[in-house]
Amino acid sequence: GFYGTPQWKGRCSKCWRAYQMEERKTQYYTKNKELLSFEKFEGRRKLSTESRSFTLKSILRKSSSVTASSNSPQETAYVAASPQSTLSSPVTPIRHRLSEESSSAYDHFHEFLQNNLPQTAAYEIAQQTHHAVDKILEQQNINMDDLSGMVQHFYQALADKMRHSPVMNDSVVNVSVEEVMAEVEQYICVRAYSTLFCARADEETADLTLQDRIRSLNWVTAGFLETTLDFSQESVRDKLDEAITEIIDMNSHRGAAEKLQCLVRCSKMIFEALKES
Repeated sequence: GFYGTPQWKGRCSKCWRAYQMEERKTQYYTKNKELLSFEKFEGRRKLSTESRSFTLKSILRKSSSVTASSNSPQETAYVAASPQSTLSSPVTPIRHRLSEESSSAYDHFHEFLQNNLPQTAAYEIAQQTHHAVDKILEQQNINMDDLSGMVQHFYQALADKMRHSPVMNDSVVNVSVEEVMAEVEQYICVRAYSTLFCARADEETADLTLQDRIRSLNWVTAGFLETTLDFSQESVRDKLDEAITEIIDMNSHRGAAEKLQCLVRCSKMIFEALKES
């Protein structure tokens, strides 16, 4: 293999790979020895199942009044109106403070529902969505996989309900279920951003570990990766800079669709750089 480096502790590439494999085996065994015990596994599984079941029922339960309140100290929400009132108006005697992004998302969401759906259907969808946001914001300590599953379950349940609703099949309705769900997802992602996207303590620790790992690979060049990128061309370098900018820009967006668009544009820039090489 190749000659060793300080990062490889003087080992050649073959010996370093073998050394790493043995180290990982030892680390994984030590780390998982206790976690793999059957009794604790059963206890965690039971607790996770009960927690998920309770929270799913809580999210999907129809609230008696439409409230879009938030447990976040920075964001409180609007109290919704009766079906007879104008949906997009701030229907309450009290309109509490929201962040600029949440306020804009609220207005856009309600305007979309009011302009594209019958009033009763718009009110029902808004009610279910606000209630889901409330419940998501309450889940500060739940496992992220469980939270993701519950949110997806809510999306699926609401979409199925709309597909079987005669209102959505009415000729006067000019939007599809998918378009409505895209707006619902955008609103939930913005309103519940602090719970859905902000890193938790364990994720921050894992992120720092990953950053250290990346820094340890600073000696790896494009040649090691066997890419066909020609860095001598300015256009190629510009495309890669644009790709990096798109990744950095992801954190400036709250909506899942906007984040996905950043990834798509980043990938497109990389492929264009490869094409020009």
